[in-house]
Amino acid sequence: MLHTSQKAVRWDLLDKYQQRYGITGDDEPALRLERSIKRRKAKAHTLRRRIEELQLQLKKAQRELTAVDHEIDGSWQAAYLLVEDQIDEIRRQYGEGWSPVPIFGYRLWAIRDTGLFGYRTQWRRPSLTSTCLNNVPGEDVPHSVHRCGPPACGTYATKSLKVLREELGITEVSGYAVGVVALTGKVIEHDQGYRAAHASVAAISATVDMQYLNTNNLKVIQQFFQRPTETLDEHGTPGPPNLRRGDDYLKQWKELNDTWTWEKNSE
Repeated sequence: MLHTSQKAVRWDLLDKYQQRYGITGDDEPALRLERSIKRRKAKAHTLRRRIEELQLQLKKAQRELTAVDHEIDGSWQAAYLLVEDQIDEIRRQYGEGWSPVPIFGYRLWAIRDTGLFGYRTQWRRPSLTSTCLNNVPGEDVPHSVHRCGPPACGTYATKSLKVLREELGITEVSGYAVGVVALTGKVIEHDQGYRAAHASVAAISATVDMQYLNTNNLKVIQQFFQRPTETLDEHGTPGPPNLRRGDDYLKQWKELNDTWTWEKNSE
């Protein structure tokens, strides 16, 4: 838009009068301004053309940026899937189990007056976090590919009650507690069982003399690991030792609550 002063400058009339009376003053202020304005108009025209070109380049760059951003998003998604596949393949290759929810296995404890004892240590509560005596750096417990042991670190659990008793050589019922443990964290899967970073007792069957206890009540299980004899007296049921009774209870509980694992989905 032109300002009023731009519209009102009558260069043509001035030129007419100068020609009429033979005035030739190239150094007149008005003529110098006219030439200056023309030079600046030419420069402004050049700058506008340059801006238009830059705007076109900017629009092109914006379209290219949008396309590259979409490509980056697609690459991130592809990288995520590829890395997850590679992690899964490594886990499968080295027997490291994975599940979005806990994996269940079986464990056995000896019942004594002072508490419940596993194969190597006393369980003072119904949960255990594994450590490694070898202190192998740079890898989560339990270690894989024979980096520690024997026996290799981790909390052990079997896939079946039969394997549990055969491995430990336990044939008696009274004086022992058998339970289903929920395995979480890093889990190494073996042919007959698991080694896990963390284990928590989810259900338990115990017998002492003529008293037995089958429960998945977490408060009762907590009390049982702290005071086994008192808990059996308070919550137990009179009855002779019966191997099948406890096994059937634990198997049924595990079947009802079992979760997805590689073993079940690898066929």
